[in-house]
Amino acid sequence: YGSWSTATGFLAPLYTSTGDPQGLSVDKTVHAYLDAGVPPDKLVLGVPFYGAAWQGVGQANNGLFQPNGGIFNQGTMDYREIAAKYAGSFTLYRQETSLTPWLYDPQQGVMITYDDPQSLKEKSAYAQKLGLGGMMIWQLAGDDLKNSLLKSLIK
Repeated sequence: YGSWSTATGFLAPLYTSTGDPQGLSVDKTVHAYLDAGVPPDKLVLGVPFYGAAWQGVGQANNGLFQPNGGIFNQGTMDYREIAAKYAGSFTLYRQETSLTPWLYDPQQGVMITYDDPQSLKEKSAYAQKLGLGGMMIWQLAGDDLKNSLLKSLIK
């Protein structure tokens, strides 16, 4: 899901989300390549240091998988902005199936999908478990000043 989406959803869920009409995930994509014969050590798992945001989002399911009224704040924003401006004031939700967080503010009708240190630790463990060739990020400048996301990827 991204700025083009008419409904809210996760930017990069590790596993397929319960209730996701698209049914996409990192795991499905990785396994499609593995099933096609690509060696795991030739795959690099990319992770976003940014999020996607929508406005005009109704309260059902805490804003998840809901129609939206368009993008919020240019549609994408770096993790550093999400952590500084929204993480403390919006309600944090985490879907246990996909291991993905999101923020929602019902008063403003804004939903933000992103990765945080906890979800990136899960993705790092996943890449190691499958013996993938590594991970890449887009982009380092999106991290906060403490390098919280980068540190979560290092074991």
